[in-house]
Amino acid sequence: MRIFKKKNKICPINNIECIVKSSNCKECDEYLEPIHSYFELTYAQYLVTPRSLLQSMSSEWQQKFVILMRELDNSFSEEYQLPKGLEYTVILKDEKGKIHSICEDTCHIYDRGRRIIPRIK
Repeated sequence: MRIFKKKNKICPINNIECIVKSSNCKECDEYLEPIHSYFELTYAQYLVTPRSLLQSMSSEWQQKFVILMRELDNSFSEEYQLPKGLEYTVILKDEKGKIHSICEDTCHIYDRGRRIIPRIK
């Protein structure tokens, strides 16, 4: 029986060989699988981001974000898009599954696109 060893990749951060899927190098994981790393160990299937926070970023940042979102929208067939006439509903829950009032979310009011939230940096 012949065993084929997966070819290791060179780490772009530390410039050493590493096995991508079983790397213990956090920098490599974040570089090679950034979305997976961003979600960490959660089981989240969707990313929910408050509109008021997005609108509070600089105009340049927002332009980059919109370009990337349009690229994402155009990268997959309609089979993977939300069917027309349907929409998602977001429910605020704690880690035990208890549902909370949306009023407990400080970002729930976007004021028709005019709300700007002060940034910390």
